[in-house]
Amino acid sequence: MNLDNRPERADDGRIRFLRCIKCGKEIGCSPVDLLNYMRTGWPQCCQETMMLFIEFDLADGAKS
Repeated sequence: MNLDNRPERADDGRIRFLRCIKCGKEIGCSPVDLLNYMRTGWPQCCQETMMLFIEFDLADGAKS
């Protein structure tokens, strides 16, 4: 997995991206992208629909 191509963190500290479960390819996913995908359909890779992932920085906001 190539972490250098990940999108920058949003103001809320989250990173949104789409990932192919089969090959691990990742693409950034902005809120505008999400709206477009809801209208036109989710991107496909390796003949599968890519999955949305949202990453949180637990060191900054983790609560026990």
